[in-house]
Amino acid sequence: MSSEFCKVVRPTQFNEELSQLYNILQLVNAISSAVSITTNLIVILAIYKCHSLRSPSFVMIFSLSIADFGVGSIVQPLYIALGLAESRNSENGEFCYLLTIYTAAVICLSGLSFFIMTFISIDRFLAICLCMKYKRIVTTKRTVAVSVILGLCAFVWAVVVVSKPKLRYVFSMILMPVCLIVTSFNYLNIMRILRKQQKIFRNFSSSASTAVSGISTQPALENQSRNTASNERYKRVLYTMIYIYCAFVVSYLPYFCYLFAVSNLGLSVSIARARHLTATLIFFRSSVTPSMYFWRITNIRKAIWKLLY
Repeated sequence: MSSEFCKVVRPTQFNEELSQLYNILQLVNAISSAVSITTNLIVILAIYKCHSLRSPSFVMIFSLSIADFGVGSIVQPLYIALGLAESRNSENGEFCYLLTIYTAAVICLSGLSFFIMTFISIDRFLAICLCMKYKRIVTTKRTVAVSVILGLCAFVWAVVVVSKPKLRYVFSMILMPVCLIVTSFNYLNIMRILRKQQKIFRNFSSSASTAVSGISTQPALENQSRNTASNERYKRVLYTMIYIYCAFVVSYLPYFCYLFAVSNLGLSVSIARARHLTATLIFFRSSVTPSMYFWRITNIRKAIWKLLY
């Protein structure tokens, strides 16, 4: 299967021109891989060991961290090995074998990341639309089940692409843009609903304070304080996921430009260089995402400190 795959997915033919770039990117990926493995493993263990983080939102962050851990522990080492094999002899069996495994791993883990990111945006949209019904409908067990199903879908798609290499761009040109569009649509609607609710809340608070002037308002104030705290927690997690989504877009946008260039201009030294640079940028995101969790989400930060100390 690997030899047939190599006939369709042709390696670059500019090894001498790209040799210096290979050396730099292999070093960058080695460092990024070590950071990604360490930080994502810490996030995974922190969420797994902290029982208070067994909610649907953290289960999805857990799943996304697993995908990013896979990028650091599987994809980036394969990328380094592939570059070494390609620089020696791009036609040997070792290169074809590595290229097949590397492509399958990239599609599986990238697909899982995109599916989980889309799932998170749907979850955040349901949380703000369903309100009190959300906890009855979106449970931890159901979230785990959906995450497993998404992982299986990503794995099956990787197997299909390896079996039928001509379909390798379907994910990049169709499924990934669809996921980005759905995720963008959900977050834009969430922001619109939040602005609308905030306006209604301000008007209601003003009316309520006028109506109960001179009357004890302690219960109302306590209820308002609880609602405000809950709303602030929701917003903090929401904005964190929006930042991570923006990181996805920024890391994948150059890759989309590369695909457009190679489909219209064909392969050249510059385009081959762009392929390696855009791939490294995508992989680098996996090592950055855990720092966003630590910086933005208090519960994860506390769980990590508890795990480490």
